[in-house]
Amino acid sequence: MYSADYEAALTWIADRHAGQRRRVSQIPYWVHLVHVARILAAHGYDEPVQIAGLFHDLLEDTCRSDAEAEALADAIEARFGARVRRAVCEATEAKRDAAGGRLPWRARKEAFLAQLEAAGADGLAVVTADKLHNVASLRGDLETHGEAVWARFHAGAEASLWFYREVARIAAA
Repeated sequence: MYSADYEAALTWIADRHAGQRRRVSQIPYWVHLVHVARILAAHGYDEPVQIAGLFHDLLEDTCRSDAEAEALADAIEARFGARVRRAVCEATEAKRDAAGGRLPWRARKEAFLAQLEAAGADGLAVVTADKLHNVASLRGDLETHGEAVWARFHAGAEASLWFYREVARIAAA
């Protein structure tokens, strides 16, 4: 049985991620978010961390500006608490520079890895669960579609694997 907070969180992701789909499989994006929360639950993380897992892409994938992201982070804190907000913010990758321009893939990933080095246990758990599900999905996509899968990503296989290895290194430290 889920709590009222968890059910509210599910409603938030269904509303904010409506119409979004995974790159290769084209399943509704919110399914990935539920998998992340379930991975966290399976590893003993409590409900606030699971909710942060549901929300881990809200700020970076549903907000068009820093101001909008800040307002949403404030709303997350007001409804779900500071712990959820902190973990969500630690799991959020900045995709734009101060002027609003899109950052190059490698620069984004390097900045995110530096951010992850300083993250708390909750934020690190959320990122690790996210990447675990991403890698599992990628493996299935590669088995189904072959190497053509890489054409749908911003970086090729080598760069993507570098990033996942770095996340694993940080998580294991």
